Amino acid sequence: MLHEAFYWLACMSITGAICGLAVMLMRLIPKIPRRVSVLFWLIPLIRLTVPFGIKGKWTLMDLTAFLHSREIPFPALDGAFSSMNHVGAAQTHYPIDYRTETLKRVFEISGIIWLIGAAALVIAFFLLYFASLKELKDATPRGEIFYSPKINCPAVYGVFKPRIILPEGSDAKELVILHERTHIKRLDNLFRIIAFITAAIHWFNPLAWVFLKHYLADTELACDEAVLAKCGEERKKDYATALLSYAESKNAFVSAFGGATIRTRIEKILNYKKLTLFSAVILCIFVFAVFYVLLAN
Repeated sequence: MLHEAFYWLACMSITGAICGLAVMLMRLIPKIPRRVSVLFWLIPLIRLTVPFGIKGKWTLMDLTAFLHSREIPFPALDGAFSSMNHVGAAQTHYPIDYRTETLKRVFEISGIIWLIGAAALVIAFFLLYFASLKELKDATPRGEIFYSPKINCPAVYGVFKPRIILPEGSDAKELVILHERTHIKRLDNLFRIIAFITAAIHWFNPLAWVFLKHYLADTELACDEAVLAKCGEERKKDYATALLSYAESKNAFVSAFGGATIRTRIEKILNYKKLTLFSAVILCIFVFAVFYVLLAN
């Protein structure tokens, strides 16, 4: 039933919002590389799309227990998993039996409104995405690189057959091409679409859109770090100079060389330092702990 789907979606949306806020706080820790913080966005993504989590102790859900009525065992998975009941509007949950008829009516109406809004946004996103691809079909190939007069910033277009497209008349600079190849290797365009669809499904939650904005920015910063890790710290100034030569991209559907705040990226690039082995080990332990604390119920 639609109202039951929306009930669980609302619970997932609250859980995802809590985890997303935790990720936002961790982004403020200066020592955490963006290549790591961008991985943390997988946590709210999972929470926003998966209705259950493994049971555990010493988790964020323990600390935020005042926000939900109860933890509900997930019977289909032998009791090892559970769902977080943040809404607390039902007496029983398989099937959902609401506390009052008014609450049932509210969720029935809300479910219809949610479905209309989500469907409209998903359709609009895909129409805009394919429209942007259609405009670039006439891009001129020169080897593996394409050129088009319709764009003002290098970018990767497409998901299954990605193309690196540069503005007509621009030079195919080594670091710029390396940046775009890194986007392709990291499957950033695919994850962008997944992130957009997730935000569209949770369109009623304003934090979903805030998380999307910061995830897209972190994607660019993580790509910058990956490029610097490959080409070396001594080329930081060259990379920053290449970045300054292009305007910021306004197309959210592609992985663009100038697709985040230029000032922030320049600062991160010039302050980049390679991790030591000890730092990398500590960071791996920290990442494992964060995933457990935020994903377990």
